[in-house]
Amino acid sequence: MAFFGRGKDDRKSPMVRLQRSDYQGPTEMRQLINEVLSGRGLKARDVSWSLCSPRQELRAMGLKVLKSHSLDYAKLLLAEMQGKSNAEMRNLMLSAAEFDATVVTTVAQTLMAETNAQRREKGFFLVRQAPREKTQSLLGTMIKGTDPEAQVVAIDLLKDDPEGLRRVGLGAAELQRMCESDDERIRRAGYDLLNAMGQRSREQDRLLLKGITDESYQIQSLCARTIGQMLAQDDEEIESGLISLLADGRNQVRTAVVETLSHCPQPRRVIRRYLSFIKDLPGWVRERALDSLKSFGDRLVDPIVELMGDPDREIKLLALGIGGTFEDERCVQPIVGMLQDEDWWTRITAAETLGRIGDRRAVDALIKCLDDKDVQWAAIESLAMIKDKRAIKPMARFLNHEADEVRMATVEALSAFEDPGVVKALQDRVKNDPSAEVQRRAIELIREISDKTGSTQDVKALEAMAAERARERSGGKLDDLLIKARQLQCSDVHIAVGLPPLFRTAGIIEPVEGEERLDEAAAKKVLCDILTEPQLQLLEKDQQIDFCYVIPNVGRYRANIFIQRLGLGGVFRIIPGIVPTFRDVGLPDYLTAVTNNHQGLVVVSGPAGAGKSTTLAALVNLINERKRAHILSVEEPVEFVHTMKQSLVNQREVNKHTQSFANALRGALREDPDIIVIGDMRDPEVINMALEAAETGHLVIGTMNTTSAHKTIDRVIESFPPNEQDAVRLALSETLQLVICQRLLPRADQPGQVACFEILPCVQNVRTLIRDDKVYQLPGIMELGKTQGMRTADMSLEQLMDAGRITAEDAYIRAEKKETFEGMVSAQFLAEVQALEPVKKDDQDGPGKKPATTGAAQGRPS
Repeated sequence: MAFFGRGKDDRKSPMVRLQRSDYQGPTEMRQLINEVLSGRGLKARDVSWSLCSPRQELRAMGLKVLKSHSLDYAKLLLAEMQGKSNAEMRNLMLSAAEFDATVVTTVAQTLMAETNAQRREKGFFLVRQAPREKTQSLLGTMIKGTDPEAQVVAIDLLKDDPEGLRRVGLGAAELQRMCESDDERIRRAGYDLLNAMGQRSREQDRLLLKGITDESYQIQSLCARTIGQMLAQDDEEIESGLISLLADGRNQVRTAVVETLSHCPQPRRVIRRYLSFIKDLPGWVRERALDSLKSFGDRLVDPIVELMGDPDREIKLLALGIGGTFEDERCVQPIVGMLQDEDWWTRITAAETLGRIGDRRAVDALIKCLDDKDVQWAAIESLAMIKDKRAIKPMARFLNHEADEVRMATVEALSAFEDPGVVKALQDRVKNDPSAEVQRRAIELIREISDKTGSTQDVKALEAMAAERARERSGGKLDDLLIKARQLQCSDVHIAVGLPPLFRTAGIIEPVEGEERLDEAAAKKVLCDILTEPQLQLLEKDQQIDFCYVIPNVGRYRANIFIQRLGLGGVFRIIPGIVPTFRDVGLPDYLTAVTNNHQGLVVVSGPAGAGKSTTLAALVNLINERKRAHILSVEEPVEFVHTMKQSLVNQREVNKHTQSFANALRGALREDPDIIVIGDMRDPEVINMALEAAETGHLVIGTMNTTSAHKTIDRVIESFPPNEQDAVRLALSETLQLVICQRLLPRADQPGQVACFEILPCVQNVRTLIRDDKVYQLPGIMELGKTQGMRTADMSLEQLMDAGRITAEDAYIRAEKKETFEGMVSAQFLAEVQALEPVKKDDQDGPGKKPATTGAAQGRPS
C-alpha cells in the first residue's frame, strides 16, 4: 500500500476532479490546479497521485505541495512505487528528477541495486532524466563501480561531455580496464567513449587498434572507422600498428585491417610496409593476408609494379606473386624483366608467374630461359601453360636430356600443344626412350590427344612395342611381373606359397590372370634369385629383409622378403620413376611454407600403405627446388632418388649404408645437415634423437604409423617412460611445426587412389594443449581452426567428394562424423552399412541399466 493517502472523497472538490480528469480542456485544468494550490492544510498524501500523472502540470502541482513540507522525500518516492504500473513508475521518476541531488542519488542507487529488472530500469531512467549537475557524482560512482549495466548507462551519458568526464575523474587506467573487460557491454561502452573523445593519448590510440581485433563486430567497425579517419591525416605510427594486426588468424580482423588501410593517402608506402610485415608470417597467414590486399582494387597495380624492383628480395617476390594475379598488361613487362634477376629463385618465380598469366608477350623471354639451368624446369612448365607454338621446337630438344625427370617434364609440357609434331615426338619417346616410365606416360598422352582431336593413332601397337622393350630389360620371372605391374599402374606385387602372384590395384588384391600357383620351391626361387649373398645371410639371420630392388631403365621397387608358415613370401611396392611434386600428391599450396622453417619437427603420419613415403618425397623435392641447403635422408630402403636441383641431397639406406636409423642419426649432426629426413620414427631412441636435432637448429621431417594427427602426438609422447613424458611434452610443444596425417581412398573419376589429408599446424593454442597434457582436445580445436590452416579428415573428405574425386559412399565409410554424409548416400546403402555395425552396448544393457562411466564420459578419452 502506498505511503501517501488518496485525499478527500468529494467528487465536486478540485482535487478529486483533477484526479478523475473531470475537466474540459487545459484551461479548466489550470483553474482547478490554482484552486488546489490556493487552499490551506494540504498534506503530502493529498497530492501523491499527481506525481505519477502523465500530465506535467499535475506533476508540478504535486511537487510544489511536497516541497513545502519537510519530509524524507527519497523514502516517500520509493514507497509510492508500490503497486504502480510501468508507465506510472516512469512518470514518478520524472517527478523524482525534480528533487535535489541527494534525493535523486538515493532513489537511483536504491533502485539500481535491486534484482527486479523493472525497478532497476527505472533507476537508470531517473539517472538519464535528472539534470547533469544533480547526477555528476553519481555518474562517477557508476563508471568506477562493478555493475556493467550502470557503467554502460553512465558512459552513454558522458561520452559527448569531455568536461563531465573530467569532473567524474575517469582516468586512462579506468578507461583501459573497461575496454579490456570480459563483458562485451562494458567493452562496447568503453570503446564508444574512446572513439568519441576529441583528444586521445598515443596509448589510447593503441587501445583503438586493439579494438579492431575484438570479437564484437560493432566494436571492430567503430574502431576501424575512427582509425580510418586518423589514417586519412597520414598518421604513420597508427599505420604501422594497424599493419601489425595482419598476423591475426581471423579473416574478419584481416579484412577490417585492409579496408581501414585503404584510407591511407600514400598507397605505395602502405603496401610496402604491408608486404614487409607479412613476409615473415606463417605461410597460410601470409597467403590470406595477400588475398585480403585485393581490397585496394585498381589502386594496387601501380604500387605493385613499382615494388617488383624493390631492393628487398622478399618484398620483390611478394609483389611478383600479387602482380601475377592481375589481368593487367602493366604487370607483364616488369615480370619479364625479373627473368634476368641475379637471384635464381626470383627468376624461377617470375617464370612460373608468367605461365599463370598466360600472356604471349612472355614467350620469347621464356624460350631464352631454357638455357638457364636454374630456371629451365619452370620455363618448360610456363611455356606449356601459354601454349604458343613458337615454343615447341626449343622445348623438344629436352626430349634427349640425360635426366628422366627432365624428359618426363618435357613430354608432359608438349602434350599441352595441339600440333601434329607433338604426337610424332611422343611416338619417338615410346620407341627410343630408355625409361619405361617416360614410355608409359607418352602412350597415355598419345591416347588422350587422340580422344580429344578424333585422330586415329595405333595406340595398341605402341603398347605392344613398349611391352617388348620391357621384356628385353627383364632379368627373369619376377622382373616380368614387376614390369607388368608397373604398366598396369598397380601399387604392390605379392608373392606367396600356394597362390599365384597377386597385384594390388586401387587398394584391391587380385591374382594375376594366367599365372599358376607357386609351390614352396618356386616361390623361393623367384625371390632368392634377386638377392645378393649378403642379403641372403641377413634374411637367414633376421627372418626378413627390407631393400630396394632396381630394374635398370624400368624403375625402383621397395621390397620386403620374409619367412612365413609355408615358406618365403615377398611384397614389392612400385616406386614411381619420377619424384612426386606437391601438386601430384594433392597437398594444399599453403603448406609450401614448410620450406621457410629453419628448425623444428614435421611429421607425416598414416597407417601402413597410406602413401607417407610419397608425401615425404614431395616435401624433400619441394625443399630441393627452393632452398640451397644440405638434406640428409635416412631411409629403409631408399625409394625415390633425389638428384641435386638447388640442394645437396645425401640419401643413406639402413642395412646398406648404415647399421640403423639411430646409428645414422648419431653421426648426422657431424655431417653439417640443414634438413634431416627420417624414413621411419619407429622407436624412442630415434624419436628422442629427432627431437634433439629439431631443438638444435635443424629441420627434421619424419614419418610415423598412426591413424590421426592427435594420435601422432600421443604416440611420440607415449614412446617414452612415464617419468620422462612431461619433459617430452615440453620439448614437443616447442619444436613441433606440422603434422600431416593421411590415408588413401579409391578414386571415383579415374583408376587409382587419392590421398585424404588431416593437417595440424602447430600454432600457439596447439602448443599449449600439448604442454598441458590436453592433446585429447585437439580434434575439437581442429574443427574450429580452418582459418589457421587446420584441416580435419572429414573436411578433406568433403572437398574430395565435392570435386568428384571420391564417392559419397567412400566418404561416409571413412568419416569420423558420419552424420555429415548421411544425406548424400542412398537409403539402401545406409541400411546395408548400419546392418553390419555392431550393436551398441547401451542397447544390449536394456532399460534400467546404467552404462559404466568411462574416461570419455568424463570429458577425456579412456
